[in-house]
Amino acid sequence: MILRSPSQSDWARARWIGVHRRRGFTLVEAIIATLVVSVLTVAALNTIPAAVEGRLRNERMARAMALAQDLMGEIDTLPWDDPDSPGGPISPGPALQRNQYNDCDDYNAWTESPPTDRDGTAYPGMDSWSRSVVVEFVRVDAPGTVSASRTTLKRVTVSVAFRGVPLARLVRLRSSAWDADLPDRVAVERVLTDEPLGADAP
Repeated sequence: MILRSPSQSDWARARWIGVHRRRGFTLVEAIIATLVVSVLTVAALNTIPAAVEGRLRNERMARAMALAQDLMGEIDTLPWDDPDSPGGPISPGPALQRNQYNDCDDYNAWTESPPTDRDGTAYPGMDSWSRSVVVEFVRVDAPGTVSASRTTLKRVTVSVAFRGVPLARLVRLRSSAWDADLPDRVAVERVLTDEPLGADAP
């Protein structure tokens, strides 16, 4: 076997092979990088709908509680009992405009859609929203239990829904001493979070 030193053509051939091998390896790297970027892009895009839905949910929850607080604040300005006929039972409110209600009982079984102010002027952009009120006598020793007879404690519940889906509920207990003794007021606020949201923007 005869050994010989590499000639200039041998070195040129080796360099040509090495260059083309490096080009082939670079192409594989580019394909892998493209695949990685594609996977990451798809994953990032999949998080966008969830983020948008979360933002809309938070906005609706905040708006729902604001509507509930607005109406409860209005009810709080009225007496605990009917000044014209005190001592009566709670019944659905009279067929009057809200600005003619004279006690908190008048709001019992009341509902509206869209929400309005006390004079009946609708709030703009609220066509899909609704509010309702329930007023009940409850037991003094167990405020969570409705009483079939008259007591000195009433529970006022304001509910707010978007497209029929409940989003917020504000509950307030009012004692017969409400008008005379402000420290007797007890307020409990709760936002419902387990109902699904509608698909449309608020």
